[in-house]
Amino acid sequence: MYGKAVFRVKGVSMIQYVYRALILAMVSGVVLVSPHAQAAGTKKESSQPLKAFLFKDIPVDQDAREKFFLSLKGRGANAVIIDTAGQSHITEEDVLPNLVFLVHKARLKLFLMVPVRNLPSVVSEHRKWEDLRYDLTSGTTQPTGKLSLFHPDAVNYLAESIKKIASYSVDGILLGEDFSYGDTEGMTRDVLEAYKDKWNAALVPGKAIAKVGSSAEGPVCLAYGEGFNEWAEMKRDQLVVVLQTLMDAARSENKQIAFGVPLHAPGLVSPQEALSRYSYDVNAFKALNVDYFWITIPHRDIRARDNLGFKETMETLAQTAQAALTTVKDPYKTIIVLQTTYPSGRLLPYSEIEDVTALAKKDGKPSIAYMLSEDGLLPKSLSKKLFRPKKGERR
Repeated sequence: MYGKAVFRVKGVSMIQYVYRALILAMVSGVVLVSPHAQAAGTKKESSQPLKAFLFKDIPVDQDAREKFFLSLKGRGANAVIIDTAGQSHITEEDVLPNLVFLVHKARLKLFLMVPVRNLPSVVSEHRKWEDLRYDLTSGTTQPTGKLSLFHPDAVNYLAESIKKIASYSVDGILLGEDFSYGDTEGMTRDVLEAYKDKWNAALVPGKAIAKVGSSAEGPVCLAYGEGFNEWAEMKRDQLVVVLQTLMDAARSENKQIAFGVPLHAPGLVSPQEALSRYSYDVNAFKALNVDYFWITIPHRDIRARDNLGFKETMETLAQTAQAALTTVKDPYKTIIVLQTTYPSGRLLPYSEIEDVTALAKKDGKPSIAYMLSEDGLLPKSLSKKLFRPKKGERR
């Protein structure tokens, strides 16, 4: 399934740390945005919430694909989100135009979720574009298997890829959960040289990562030291630069295309890592006219992994959704992705899906996306009920 959003550390719900990190992102130091970005102007506030079905796989056969998307018509949704990770064929020129046609024929918008750094085939072909990390066990520099967003050629490759996708009249692009930097990542020569030029000193990983401990997931950073904040700031600023580059590339082909970024990355193994993942400034992304901030809350995966009770699971979901809405402030720009199946893939009880939807909307009216499989659609009557606007809500 999708990301594991919340962990428990020493008996304390990880959501406490996640919430603080979200707030930290909201009030963190100002990021300098390029004059070009400032001149772009402010887009109008989201006119309506996104009501979407999110699929990680879709039918390969064209006839089956057409029948599948037409079956989504009249279910109350206004969009389909397709996660292209592991499905690179979806963005090919003999597939994507047909996909756009079919989704639009069903009177829905098409959003593609695209990976940014987890691109194994690209990294394999261009080894100089690979990011490096500081290994907490050996104290050496090791490859990450991910793209370095500090390498100009890698960023140009991403921009051209995004531009091509936008040219097919896709309605929106959501950058994947890999649009982030971990606390030990970003150790390439480009980064280290830029750090030295900017701060007049070399980054010493052993000092920046001041204390290392262990967890069930492996070694973790327990304390940060000299140079870490400056290092994190550089990575944050580069994410802003790359985002602007990708949006410019896409909007040069399709002026109306919407853009979304992940609100936080899953799989956090410590409170410290949670904070480092929020080293970028959400407000800086807002200044770049980002349309959506999305977050996955796979409550059933969390419950199974952490052996939580039902009540505690629901509390975790509600608190995470509240933290997301507090950070973004505009609920329609906050996409909360909800789980509709057990880890086995079987659909959850309909009453539970209604409950998690109500909790996600408790403190606002966010955009909602339901994770589904091609052979596990929700009944049409339930879908229409879930997506039905409440009194006072814009359609």
